[in-house]
Amino acid sequence: MTPIPLLCLLLMASPPKGTPRQKVRPSKAPTHAEVPVNIVHLHTREVLVAPSRGDFRPAPDTLSRFLRCRFTDQEREMAPRLADLMMAVIGKFGRPELWIVSGYRAPRFNALLRKRLGEVARNSLHTRGEALDFIVPGTPLEKVSAFLRRLKRGGVGYYPGSEFVHMDVGPVRFWEGN
Repeated sequence: MTPIPLLCLLLMASPPKGTPRQKVRPSKAPTHAEVPVNIVHLHTREVLVAPSRGDFRPAPDTLSRFLRCRFTDQEREMAPRLADLMMAVIGKFGRPELWIVSGYRAPRFNALLRKRLGEVARNSLHTRGEALDFIVPGTPLEKVSAFLRRLKRGGVGYYPGSEFVHMDVGPVRFWEGN
């Protein structure tokens, strides 16, 4: 087999005479690299991966399983608007992780926490699948709480002693705990 001369290869790669060459336009480089955000449930060690920008609507059964009661392993359908609030927090603070402390709480677990800690609401929105307690690592709680209060999309509880922020999709209200 004889080697094909380089000139022949170049001629074969060229378009026929009279055919206009198409200009290749370089695509714009993205201004920010799309980096996924790990939503980590601190008690189950499970991770839900979300985009750092845009919409994030996990399947209802995925969200319910991920945010299930850590005490009873029970699941409850979680309010989809919680994912919207998580994305608002992720978009605002741009951290690579969001840590979930508590999602759904079975009524039995909620009663136990109420008895032990005292600062747990009897009819907590956690028992209805409408609340999250979470941490944005490396971000002061005051900033996270202030941001959520400005959104006015539900309740916001700030617990400096516990090192987490509560957010829910219930009525707009604010409080501070220990």
